[in-house]
Amino acid sequence: MMRRLFGVCTMFLALTLAAPAYADENQEQITQYRTMLSEQDALDAKNVAQQDRQLAAKWLQEAEVLLANGDGDAADKRLRRVEFAIDLIRAMVASADIRTAAEAQEAAAFKGPELLEQLQAEVDALKTKRADLQQELRKLQ
Repeated sequence: MMRRLFGVCTMFLALTLAAPAYADENQEQITQYRTMLSEQDALDAKNVAQQDRQLAAKWLQEAEVLLANGDGDAADKRLRRVEFAIDLIRAMVASADIRTAAEAQEAAAFKGPELLEQLQAEVDALKTKRADLQQELRKLQ
């Protein structure tokens, strides 16, 4: 009987001491996620993930409230959602950057033949000018 009481007291004490550390760990994770969302906001020039960032920020806020109320399990679920949302946001921002680069390359590819013609015309003009200068040089010799 005494052993059981001692075991229950020990378990209760362990949970009581672990709760603040657990809350601190979650608070640190919330701070890290906020930083990640800010970084993605700065990288998202086209605002392709604005709604997703707002939703993730809302979940972070909910997680903080749940932690303050002592509901660590529900806070963990919100933080897990935020983790997935940040992964999605990173992918969306990277996709938008890749799409922008591809569009720029496509535009450059369409301008390639036109630029080639322009450069060929300049080369022809320089060849003509060179021939004229060589002819003038022969006259002066």
